[in-house]
Amino acid sequence: MIRRKNNQQKKTFSASEKELFALFDYQRFENDPVLKALIDEAEGAFCIEISDDMLSQVSAAGEAAPESKRKDHEDGAS
Repeated sequence: MIRRKNNQQKKTFSASEKELFALFDYQRFENDPVLKALIDEAEGAFCIEISDDMLSQVSAAGEAAPESKRKDHEDGAS
């Protein structure tokens, strides 16, 4: 069992950090019926979780080239 020290200092947050925490506090919105409907719709449309192997092929930057073509391009092949 891990015990925390009682004398740990509490982290203080700047006003902008506090504002961001308030804006992105999901618990404030989790019971919103409109948001719940959107989440349910998205989960219904995409009912599988992405595996780690599939996730490695996802590009947040929006690259459209398949992984095999990217590897060929990186190796200098056209």
